[in-house]
Amino acid sequence: MAYVPENRVALVAQGGVRALLLALEGPSTASVLERALKTLDVLVAADVEYASVVLELNGRAAVERHVHETTRSVADMARRALETIDAVVGHQPRGQRAALRGLGMASGNNSRRASDVEPAGDPLGRYRAMLVAGSPFKEWAAGKSSARKIALAGDFTSLVTLSGGKVKTRLALNSLLRCDLGRGAAHAKKKMLSSTKVPGGKADACFVIKGLAENDVLCGECNSRADAVALKDALNALLRCAARWPHRLASG
Repeated sequence: MAYVPENRVALVAQGGVRALLLALEGPSTASVLERALKTLDVLVAADVEYASVVLELNGRAAVERHVHETTRSVADMARRALETIDAVVGHQPRGQRAALRGLGMASGNNSRRASDVEPAGDPLGRYRAMLVAGSPFKEWAAGKSSARKIALAGDFTSLVTLSGGKVKTRLALNSLLRCDLGRGAAHAKKKMLSSTKVPGGKADACFVIKGLAENDVLCGECNSRADAVALKDALNALLRCAARWPHRLASG
């Protein structure tokens, strides 16, 4: 996919670099790790702009963690990707080279952006109580909505939707990318006596949880825009913590 220029543009524009890096962070098979590393290598080699995206997302550190993998093909691919990153940065004019290195990832520089530094306090902060207790919402599927509650599971590894105390949907945190405001495919419902589909739910109160492939994993609707914004912020704080500091999910 990444060998085709048009595909590279789409991949980067749609958040594919972040998805690749999340694949490197989570528990993944050797084949998935190798494909993610190879795709990153191709992207970085193709365009310095793509390299800057990888570096800004702390990509060099994510790749470097796999150079000592027991699976030789993964370790070899990680070393190759690191060499490509450093070579691309090293071949830029001095000013641009300095700017790329300033992102904190090139040429062995392990400094990080402030947002990547593990916080001293609870990464979930004020959202923890909300996530544990759960928030009421409507879960949309195939154009129909059902009253649910969405909460962080007791084992801190997944999100669950609940109805009458029973789990209806379970989403592993390491399979999720982010939460966006707006409608998704499952919000569309058929018009009465017609096969035509129309948007369902209140536009300003809907949200979509995205998977690693930028796919719609869960479509929901809150009572108000304020509730949707609060839930979106809480879920994104949760997913950020799960991706960067999973050991802090339970301990705070």
